[in-house]
Amino acid sequence: MALAIVRTGDDHPSPAAFREAIRDVIKNCIYGVDLNPLAVELCKVALWLEAHVPGEPLGFLDHHIKCGNSIVGFVHQEELDKGIPDEAFKTLPGDDKDIAAAARKVNKAERKDHASGQKKLPLAPALREKLDAVLARWREISALPEHTLAEIEAKKTHYDAANLQDAGFLRQIAAIPIAQFYQPKTAGNKPCLITDATYRAYLAGQTPQGQATASAWAIAERKKAFHWFLEFPEIIANGGFDCILGNPPYLGGTHISGTYGHHFCEYVKWQYAPTGLSDLVAFFVRRIFALLRPHGFTAFITTNSIKDGDIRKDGLEQIVAAGATINMAVRGIKWPGVANLVVSLLSIYRGEWKSQCYLDGKVVEMISAFFETFADDGEPSSLKENQNILFEGSKFLGDGFLLEHADAARMIARNSSLNEVIFPVINGGELNNEPSLKPGRSIINFFDWPLEKASTYGEAFEQVFNLVKPVRDGDNRAVRREKWWQYAERAIGLYRGLINLERCFAAAATTKHLSFVSLPSDIVYTQALKVFTTDRWDQFAVVQSTIHEVWARKHSGSLGATLRYSPSECFSTFAFPAGQWQHPNPDLAAIAAATSCSASGSASPTFTTSSTPPISTPASTSSSTSAPRPAIGTAPKTFRPNTAPPPAASPKKKPMPESSAYGSCMWNSITPF
Repeated sequence: MALAIVRTGDDHPSPAAFREAIRDVIKNCIYGVDLNPLAVELCKVALWLEAHVPGEPLGFLDHHIKCGNSIVGFVHQEELDKGIPDEAFKTLPGDDKDIAAAARKVNKAERKDHASGQKKLPLAPALREKLDAVLARWREISALPEHTLAEIEAKKTHYDAANLQDAGFLRQIAAIPIAQFYQPKTAGNKPCLITDATYRAYLAGQTPQGQATASAWAIAERKKAFHWFLEFPEIIANGGFDCILGNPPYLGGTHISGTYGHHFCEYVKWQYAPTGLSDLVAFFVRRIFALLRPHGFTAFITTNSIKDGDIRKDGLEQIVAAGATINMAVRGIKWPGVANLVVSLLSIYRGEWKSQCYLDGKVVEMISAFFETFADDGEPSSLKENQNILFEGSKFLGDGFLLEHADAARMIARNSSLNEVIFPVINGGELNNEPSLKPGRSIINFFDWPLEKASTYGEAFEQVFNLVKPVRDGDNRAVRREKWWQYAERAIGLYRGLINLERCFAAAATTKHLSFVSLPSDIVYTQALKVFTTDRWDQFAVVQSTIHEVWARKHSGSLGATLRYSPSECFSTFAFPAGQWQHPNPDLAAIAAATSCSASGSASPTFTTSSTPPISTPASTSSSTSAPRPAIGTAPKTFRPNTAPPPAASPKKKPMPESSAYGSCMWNSITPF
């Protein structure tokens, strides 16, 4: 509208003038990239419909709306000089470790020579000329008219020719460093590996040729690597984009490797270092910022976990440290579509913002990466006292380990020795949704035993062999294929910490309300639980307090209103009251035990299976000067209120009330300090 007003001098320009202005804006100012070819074509159609001028053909958009991977590739030509990183030759599943190690050793030596200046080669004049030619041809193509079908066809011909000439040659060179991350490090593929010295020879003017460069080019094409300085040369040469809008995808943690592969994970960890693999959206935040010119803006809609935990560290904190200012944010609103999601809105300025900021619609002085109105003092440090006491449960990886209680009872009735490997198992859903906190199923557990020992447990072993092994045979990790009868993650530290305890406290890893509950120590906990290996009610009171929940919500991740409790972020860094680790607080313990007991009632429903021994590992059964963990007994096991004695009373205080240690929870947080 503004362009039409300026051109016509009329505050209310005619529809024809308005459409002509829209067409010119789209022709000269709008750019787009998407990994999905169909999305690219739909974008072109939408722009054609928006910009159609009667009597003129549809505009040429191929040089502005492109298909590619926005986060795989280089933004600036200077990134070519980073060379081939040693990280590209890391041994990954399916690689020959000796071949990978040899390539890594050669590459490391070549990079060292380059860094010392012994083999430092400048960018060849021929390559510099090609870079200049790419920019010149881009400007020529952009200036070509497109008022007739013949002009559109001529513009397309010029564009295709430019892609095959200088830009295509430079893409071949730019493909080499990225492709090395994806190249299999195997005997058959060894000729396709390119190390740093060979790559730098190409930068110095040697023509890329042979099997290795052809393979690198094929990989880059398959992965749709997108080099912004070659695809939009005039924009990057002028410092970047003025404004970027988007809805970047998000995919968390281990799902990244499962969806895109280990090679992609190693590449992005190098490209966006320092970073972890918190969420795909963090890489888009970093790439968007790199594409902005100074004083440029970006605004996008994304998951509300953008401000949480490792995602914040890998994304917003990195760009804020590099000079970004968050000048508008909405912490959380419901996704306008049908999906049950809570999303955040934010706007970012590249530079120092000297005007008002808006947080949730209110004027504030500043907005931090936490979406708070004050600057944070930095990341909290892990505390030594908090280490190795709160653990994630077992990841068994194979439903064949699971048993219905009735089936477990029948198996044990047929062979009493199976009570040594069959246990109740509880998960996060049962903890949050089952008032009785009764484990819903049983599970087979062969700990870290060798195959010879596990195979002596007849029917239980046969079930795992028949139902788990076929699943594990397809796993990418060799150890999971080879030790298919063991849990994928055995959580040995957790069960070692439970040896001398009758109870512990657990919370769901993903939960709307943070609620630790008291549970017996002789059951299997799944990875959906975080387990606090203490039986002290005063320590329970601290982690169940409002203070700890506020800390956890700030420093752990979230999805909507759901907390994703991360011990490394919110437990290891949380300061307990001074001296509490060394000196129990009986008054606080009494309050916690009494409150917990009154919240859950006096008893839980009973459920009977055969007796099971305490969960143990070879490490836990080794000789020790400490007293062994008492056995549960030989009578049928009953899930009931635990009759273990309450916390010891102070000699100067009245005895504390007896409390239910199993099936107890505290639904209302208490604040002990």
